[in-house]
Amino acid sequence: MTRSSNGPLPEHQIIEKIDEIPPLPTSALQLVELIEDPSATPLALARLIEQDVALAARVLHLANSAFYGVAGGVDSLERAVCFLGFTTIQQIALYFHSRQILDEAGARPPAPLWHHAHRVAKASRTLAARLGLPMTGRFFTAGLLHDLGRVALFVLFPEHAGAWRPASRSPLERLVEEHALFGMDHQQAALHLAQRWRYPSPLAQVISGLHASPGTGPTVSPEEDAMRLVVAFSDGCAHATNEQEIPGVAVGPERSWLHGLGLPEDQLDALQDLVQRELSADEQEEGND
Repeated sequence: MTRSSNGPLPEHQIIEKIDEIPPLPTSALQLVELIEDPSATPLALARLIEQDVALAARVLHLANSAFYGVAGGVDSLERAVCFLGFTTIQQIALYFHSRQILDEAGARPPAPLWHHAHRVAKASRTLAARLGLPMTGRFFTAGLLHDLGRVALFVLFPEHAGAWRPASRSPLERLVEEHALFGMDHQQAALHLAQRWRYPSPLAQVISGLHASPGTGPTVSPEEDAMRLVVAFSDGCAHATNEQEIPGVAVGPERSWLHGLGLPEDQLDALQDLVQRELSADEQEEGND
């Protein structure tokens, strides 16, 4: 692995740099707080969303996407909230504003990082739906944000990122390589950033512990663990179907992730094939655009 000429940074210096990233806008935090209020209504949420024109456009676009296939379309934010659900709306807002801030925080993150995130998001949603897991929108957003820490490290420390040439195909070994290069791995960076941006605990736990082996890492709920395992497996599938997506990262899916969901052996091949076929089809569609 090539090292930056400056060597890894002290952890406190990395945290200070992360703390310089602007906070999420007040409107996003208000939205998170409203969604966590048991008495909140779709109308109240729609009125808050409409104050953010760009976010409102994203919400309506998603509600009218082919995935939801709403007959007659969705022409109001209140109706969009009803179809998408509060949790999905919350996570759309977090992703939208997180990406907007990071895109403006320093060096431009490599386009393949966001491209990879979108592929993992689609695969996570597909796999969650096939497994019958509830609220698949949560899996989509967790996939979008699963490499948040890596994006932050690339944005904040471009000189170190330029030396990123991982040699390992193991996710856990890559974390060690990141730590040797930057002074912190992307899961640690994700945790600091998620805390700064006041992400809901389930989402923060998933993106900061994605590569922990099943049964290890911080104690999480069964729902959070299912999300982590699905996103981790989808991440491996995405790398396996496009080895050029992130230079030097070509690890395939680890079957232990799906074993962690308690699935019988005879289902694993079919699920892996499902996810990889969708990802391959997605690549072909983009290649024809």
